[in-house]
Amino acid sequence: MKREARDFRERMPRPVRRIPLEEGSLRRRIIGAGIALVVAGLALFIALRTMTRVDAGWAWIEPDSAEGPTAEVRLWAELGAGEESPLTERKKLTALYSGAARELYTLFSPYEIFSGVNNLWWINHHPNEEVTVDPRLYSALEKCAGSGRGIYFGPVYEIWDGVYFSQTDQDARIADPREGAANAAALAEILAALQDESQISLSFLGQGMLRLNVSEQLLRLAEEEGIERFLDFGWMQNACAADELARVLTEAGWTRGVLVSQDGFIRCLDGRDSFVLEILSTLQGKAVRNAEARYRGPAALMQLIPAPRGERARSYLYADGTLRTAWISREDGLDRQPVDSLSTISRTKGCLDMALEVWPLLTEEEFRPQALEALAEPGEISLIAIRDNRIYCAGEGFEVLKGPGAAKNGGN
Repeated sequence: MKREARDFRERMPRPVRRIPLEEGSLRRRIIGAGIALVVAGLALFIALRTMTRVDAGWAWIEPDSAEGPTAEVRLWAELGAGEESPLTERKKLTALYSGAARELYTLFSPYEIFSGVNNLWWINHHPNEEVTVDPRLYSALEKCAGSGRGIYFGPVYEIWDGVYFSQTDQDARIADPREGAANAAALAEILAALQDESQISLSFLGQGMLRLNVSEQLLRLAEEEGIERFLDFGWMQNACAADELARVLTEAGWTRGVLVSQDGFIRCLDGRDSFVLEILSTLQGKAVRNAEARYRGPAALMQLIPAPRGERARSYLYADGTLRTAWISREDGLDRQPVDSLSTISRTKGCLDMALEVWPLLTEEEFRPQALEALAEPGEISLIAIRDNRIYCAGEGFEVLKGPGAAKNGGN
């Protein structure tokens, strides 16, 4: 075969023509590059200043969760109204608020263990042992234990969590106590033990020491059913966090703010002016704005709806429109929905106090306006309930600004 030699000269680079720059042209290029650097530096400075600038006025303070999760209560605060700059105030407030919210999440969590902390999880996993806990957790447990058996409904909430956090209707019905005799029977067996003080109780021994007393019979039942929680604040957990955060901020001298949880617990720290509460209700399983009411702080408020928002909001909406709520009856362990919305306000009570007081109302079979009036206390607590697109008011703490036809003082 004939072979031909390849001419590698074709691949050689072409000669480079060198053109000398005139002195004036070089100077212009240097000046142009300098101007470009100045412009780039100025743009970077403006961008950084924009990112770090904090304007005076009301703003949401985001918790710093870099060191761990925080309680699901957010802070809306006015910055720049004091002697320090808005940026300095935000830095200090973020550190104070984030630290307290992180501590509260750790203390009140029934789901997680934290090293060196005797939290709610720890108490549940050390029954019949004397445990020393943080005064904040001790006080909340003592208050709940003195107001009925609801604090012992951890096993009931575990059953219902299987419904609330289901991904499909089929999964929800497998766990739903209202769907099938077997589920109802399992709930009834557990509930009977929880309502018996000899089966489960709390002993408060003072100096932060307590003991969760659980019978051998209930321990065996819990092991058979895979139950891990005996104590659980349930739908009231963020009430505890809101009250404690309000105390921390107020004691630190910060009162220009409002604490809000997605499931409706509010602490207004500001007494300088009036605020407007957008009252929500539930329509087809979703939260909708229904009315507005004016109020003055400082005060504790609740805005409770059957289908709340939040990462761990306890409710489930079936495809056919059936809604399961977190308002669990202490009598039979089943969910209720007597109202589409319940809002309360008090200047003397905290969110947890009000939650414990309204629990019976939230778990009635049918809404009775007279029950709303019975809960209202002059100068203590005022309430607004919405049912079937009608507002019922009791007490003087709210001024309804707009909404569907209102009935004053529990009218029919």
